[in-house]
Amino acid sequence: MSAAVKWLSAELGWTVPNPDITHTTDYILKAVCAEDGVIIFGAGSGGRLLFQELEKRGAKVLYFLDNFATGHLCGKPIYKPNQSLIGRTPLVYGSLWQAEIHQALVSDGIIATDHKVYPLAHIQAQLEWPDAAGFHFKSYMDENLQRFQKAASLWDDAASRQLYLSVLALRMGFYDLYAIPQDKLPITGEIAAGEPLPSDTPVEFDAEVTAAITGVFKAPHYISPGFAGPKEGDVILDVGAWFGDTAYWFAKKAGTSGHVYALEPSQENHQKLCENIKNFGPVAQVTPVKKGVGLKSETVSWEQDLDTMASRVGGAGLVTIDVTSIDDFIGDYQLEKLNIIKSDVEGLDLDLLKGATATISRFMPDLSISMYHSPEHMAEIPIWIHENFPDYRMRITQNCPGITETICMATVR
Repeated sequence: MSAAVKWLSAELGWTVPNPDITHTTDYILKAVCAEDGVIIFGAGSGGRLLFQELEKRGAKVLYFLDNFATGHLCGKPIYKPNQSLIGRTPLVYGSLWQAEIHQALVSDGIIATDHKVYPLAHIQAQLEWPDAAGFHFKSYMDENLQRFQKAASLWDDAASRQLYLSVLALRMGFYDLYAIPQDKLPITGEIAAGEPLPSDTPVEFDAEVTAAITGVFKAPHYISPGFAGPKEGDVILDVGAWFGDTAYWFAKKAGTSGHVYALEPSQENHQKLCENIKNFGPVAQVTPVKKGVGLKSETVSWEQDLDTMASRVGGAGLVTIDVTSIDDFIGDYQLEKLNIIKSDVEGLDLDLLKGATATISRFMPDLSISMYHSPEHMAEIPIWIHENFPDYRMRITQNCPGITETICMATVR
């Protein structure tokens, strides 16, 4: 048995994936395209992106199934799931809740236990980070198991340790819908600490931004209740600000006495960020900054992906962007106070931390660092924080049922 599988099985007390797992996203996509026809379950944004990817690859999608949506999506009808409609046609899951959906379809008798299904939820994440789940992830864990075991020992509370182990198991068993019992999924039921969109949220935002902001309030990623999160009067670096969804959330929490610096390197995203900030209303002061953040100040090539927000340094290098380190940014803006660093920078998160060493030493801000962009970060980000700043206590949050939005929260406050 794989060393990683054996460790997780012992720690969690339940079965994790078959040690002979070979599945990868590419393997499953090729299998879907070889079918005479498939049905996508999930008519939300995930289903739309999945349809677009399958259509591009020549797959034949017959229609969508969804428990709640009706009408049409991408020119295909949306139906409620029922046994006679599905028959033996293969299902492709496009919802982040794919494991729960699958287990419900089986338990309700709508599909048989041997029905052919393909788990491809969060397709953009799977394509951007092909080593984030399945065979590749298991292989990395096997090769670096001691680092993951060390990271598992660093969390401040038992709940965070349990969540960390469950997230690792989910990544390893992402393609095995029977590997993880429904009540053992990392995210189940209502999201803790969520709240409705504030009634005074400006109506000037377009539908995409409003939906994103609504999601941030409903399932906030950058808060651990009673442990760490934004407070009245905080000065906050929102690094990877996109159109301003998290900037607005931070600004509401920090109040009119706070200040949010929203850093976003994309020309298109930065322009929309600036337009949205004008409509934020009575919140903390928000300063948009057209820069990326990494290990040091430099100009780098950058591959833009404005459809999925998964742009990254390197790649095709279609454009260049200015990148700063946080240490340099603090000096350039002459900040005398800093309470929070939030990072979601598509794989540069560990570099961002290393480029913030002097700043962290000086201000000891709360850290809300995305650690899901690579297998390495799942272990190395908490280890780096602990080894360089042992006074920090750490917890983990993940208000998303897929393989993304895993956040390392660290505080001395």
